[in-house]
Amino acid sequence: MVDFRGKNLGKLDVSRDEKLEAFDCTDNPLKFLKGRDLIVEAGQGGFIGCRMTPEEGQIFYAYPEEGKTFDGWYNSLGDRLSKENPWVDKYGVGREIFAFFK
Repeated sequence: MVDFRGKNLGKLDVSRDEKLEAFDCTDNPLKFLKGRDLIVEAGQGGFIGCRMTPEEGQIFYAYPEEGKTFDGWYNSLGDRLSKENPWVDKYGVGREIFAFFK
């Protein structure tokens, strides 16, 4: 498990690390995460985090800024995928996901 927690990261790109199977990038002001065949972005008003392990899969976290609320996880077509926070994504990779806040 590679631990990126609390590193004050704004962006993280782990797409080139073919051997990376588990990581935790929660507790950061993360706006952008790029993994192998997966992009996760935070919209205005918040930040994102992710924990990924072979056992748990990918778990996405949304952190609203003060005065904002989390609206949901959306795909690139604007379809809401989930309102859950944190969200255990069973679908997997091969897409772009957005956390929106209001």
